[in-house]
Amino acid sequence: MSNSASDDQDVDFDTAVNDPSAYYTDPQGISCDETLSRAQKLRFLNEWAQDLADRQTADSEGMAPERVGAVEADAALVNAVAAAIADVEQQPDATGAMDMLRKTWRRIRGTAG
Repeated sequence: MSNSASDDQDVDFDTAVNDPSAYYTDPQGISCDETLSRAQKLRFLNEWAQDLADRQTADSEGMAPERVGAVEADAALVNAVAAAIADVEQQPDATGAMDMLRKTWRRIRGTAG
């Protein structure tokens, strides 16, 4: 696993977002990935949270976990994902700032935008 999905040039965002744990070693890696927008980070983390919730539902319905200690590991991971989401929600949305800069630059140059 790599620290970011962007490390693998052949992987597009839509592929990686379907299984964030395959492309990030931990939720904090998503939070710290400067190549992702705030919205992309939240999509990754929310998908990871949903995957964990689905596994917990399966466990509670009596389906055996895939590995020993999985339930405990998933519980810890739920906390890590929640912490990463809280961290990302505190981060400024860089894409919004960039859009504002582009609009300002177009206005200065006198072009439509």
